[in-house]
Amino acid sequence: MKKQFIFPRLFLLGSSFTACQVNNQAIDHKKRLPNELTEQIMQCMPGAYNLEKLQQGLPQNTDEAAVVRVELARRQAYYALYRSYVDQFSTLTELRNWPNNTDENHLRAAAEALAYNQTITKIDLAFESIGSEGAKALARALEKNSTITDINLRYNSIFIDGVEVLAKALETNSTITKIDLSGNQMGGFCGAAVLAKALETNSTITKIDLSGINIDSKPLVEFHERLRKEILRLKNALGDALGDRANAAAPDWKNMAAAKAAELNAQEAELDAVEAELDAAEAKLAADAAVLTKALKQNRITQDSGSSLPGCSII
Repeated sequence: MKKQFIFPRLFLLGSSFTACQVNNQAIDHKKRLPNELTEQIMQCMPGAYNLEKLQQGLPQNTDEAAVVRVELARRQAYYALYRSYVDQFSTLTELRNWPNNTDENHLRAAAEALAYNQTITKIDLAFESIGSEGAKALARALEKNSTITDINLRYNSIFIDGVEVLAKALETNSTITKIDLSGNQMGGFCGAAVLAKALETNSTITKIDLSGINIDSKPLVEFHERLRKEILRLKNALGDALGDRANAAAPDWKNMAAAKAAELNAQEAELDAVEAELDAAEAKLAADAAVLTKALKQNRITQDSGSSLPGCSII
């Protein structure tokens, strides 16, 4: 008979999960830990303490024990990294350094440490090239932080995806009063509109600086107009082609290749779909423009004239 061991019932002790457990299961220790059970265990035990208990109950020369040892080492290393950021941030009132935007572990650890920090009130990361990933990590911290009031992210190569996550955080943050995003390639009008929407639910922010960014919606409006004219031209051409066939002598119409008729009809359906998308895009553009105009009139979003940086998706 193959030797077996029993996984004990393991309850999560942390506060971020509820009712998470691994049921008693008999596992052949000569086989690899089943993927689904491995995943369940890792989800149910975010800390190292329970993994240490699990490791102690496993035969040490098994694949299962090796899996747990690797995961335990990974989590212990992450916890040490997290503690280093907690200790570092606890001595600061102004944050001037942020992890490289390609280092996922450092970004996560820094964000989690900053989220509950009680000493930092200002962030000045101008010209630090944190990028969109760095901005996203910072946004995760801002969702929970309750002391930061002033943020400077000038010229950080933050694109529309980073701005969208930042805007989402601003919807719930109630302490930030000023943000400087000037000089970022944040999607022009689209990035500004996303921020303006966040201001609809945020009452504490008094100023978002978007200097050096062209946030005019006119280029998008003009593109929509050109696209609509082209759609109309193509639909007229298709209508003429189908009309010519319909008005032709009966034998000619009947002899028309079925594939060609289907192709023309499919093209017309595609144009109808594009036109519907364009209708929706124009409606959204008008709504976004109204929200942005409101924020500009209130001087909650400010900007000067600047070169047009990469914009957002038109449809």
